[in-house]
Amino acid sequence: MNSKFLALFLAAGIGRSIVHIAITRIMHWTRATIQTWARLAVIQSVNQISDATDAAETLWLALVLTVEDGSEKRIT
Repeated sequence: MNSKFLALFLAAGIGRSIVHIAITRIMHWTRATIQTWARLAVIQSVNQISDATDAAETLWLALVLTVEDGSEKRIT
């Protein structure tokens, strides 16, 4: 076997391993980033729903109190 051929064969194998490791790391990083973005989006959605619920409860309470007063107040 020619030593140049063996050296090229080993270099190709090492290069392939390096590329494989790099691609694997990029895939893991990308997946982790996407999962983080998804978690943040869910948290933001829950916060918006919570804020909307709080606003609806406040409006409902104001309407109930206005009706119970029997006065001609307007809620602005």
